[in-house]
Amino acid sequence: MRRSIFVVILLFGLLAVGRMAPTAEADRSYTDVVTGTESSTGTISGNTRTGVTFNGTAKGDLPGQWSVTLSYTPASPACGGRNRIIGGSWTFTGLDGTILTGTVSRGSVTFDQYCAFGQVDSQLLITSCTGSAVCTGFTGGRGRFDGTLNHLPLLVGKPAIITGTLQLRF
Repeated sequence: MRRSIFVVILLFGLLAVGRMAPTAEADRSYTDVVTGTESSTGTISGNTRTGVTFNGTAKGDLPGQWSVTLSYTPASPACGGRNRIIGGSWTFTGLDGTILTGTVSRGSVTFDQYCAFGQVDSQLLITSCTGSAVCTGFTGGRGRFDGTLNHLPLLVGKPAIITGTLQLRF
């Protein structure tokens, strides 16, 4: 009987230790301030615009260069309303050699009544991480971009500007 009690206590102890032992490295969070310009206005098909591309720089926890290509609807800016981001892809190349790629899972741009400025909110999925030690143990991740789209440069023949905060967790 004592042997059975000892075995049961030992098994419960092993189960508890197994439950408390770390199973994976904790997610890391990075926050950058980003700026960029629109390099392609994309193409229109029906009520959807695809291939809209922005490129720029990131400064902060993970500095580097980024590029994003989006699709949204309706196909033209909704002055005083909202455009819905329906998909896209993005790439980030860090100064340390980190290369992140992923998709834009959803988002929106809410414009003022003149379509001069839009508040951008988008959700990102991180699908790959290569090239540096920050990728050790990578199993996927998420991100978020919150910022402002400035259309005023379009009035003088220059590309739209985007600024904001990029938060990544992987």
